[in-house]
Amino acid sequence: MVKRLEKLTPYQWIKDETLEIDWDKGIYVSHLLPQRYSHYCKIFNPLFRDKNFTDENVFYFECDPDVDKVESGEKITLKAVVDKYQIPYTKEINSRAIKKKLGGYPRYLIYGNEGKLDTDELKEVVSELRAFTNDQECYFYYEVLKTIYAQPEDIGEHLYSGRLNDVLPLSRIGEMGGLGSPTSWWPEDKSWCVFTGYDLEYSLVGGSKNLITALLSNPNLECLEVDLDTRIDV
Repeated sequence: MVKRLEKLTPYQWIKDETLEIDWDKGIYVSHLLPQRYSHYCKIFNPLFRDKNFTDENVFYFECDPDVDKVESGEKITLKAVVDKYQIPYTKEINSRAIKKKLGGYPRYLIYGNEGKLDTDELKEVVSELRAFTNDQECYFYYEVLKTIYAQPEDIGEHLYSGRLNDVLPLSRIGEMGGLGSPTSWWPEDKSWCVFTGYDLEYSLVGGSKNLITALLSNPNLECLEVDLDTRIDV
């Protein structure tokens, strides 16, 4: 059963093993995940085609958000979109590359959620982590900005412990759709770590070669291998 911890002490190792951000030089994977791992990857939230909008030549800034209803249709990967517009699918890729190339975000697309893994993707990640976790205690850390809307009466850093599967019900706790997936989560032996920043449309994972290979091979995840020197704020 998941439980709230009074102290943040179990989270300290992540602070100790990540680099301090130099805002003038950018933000890299090494600022967000511990450097102990041999392999790293990023897992994207999916994009969707809008059921109510088919014109691929109109941008969001040309539309009235109060009039145009958004309704998710067909799921589509970021790779499929950037390939369509001949945008390089590099380790640094994110949806901002679409705006940079086209001058705006095409309205027919609904872009990936920020700050959490979508439910289907979270379930897939848990299924892959299970073989590398067994029955260990796991820890789930939420930064302040993830609690503002979900738990407005208890804003602050939250740390929970429980079994791996507990991340699913934990993500639904609170208001406005719940806490979502944690900022950082890891098992007792620290053999892997998952990070999702409050403003990221993807999650970062550090772990063994076998774990990252399993994630990359999962057909239900859009997963891209990265490294500690991969920049995330471009």
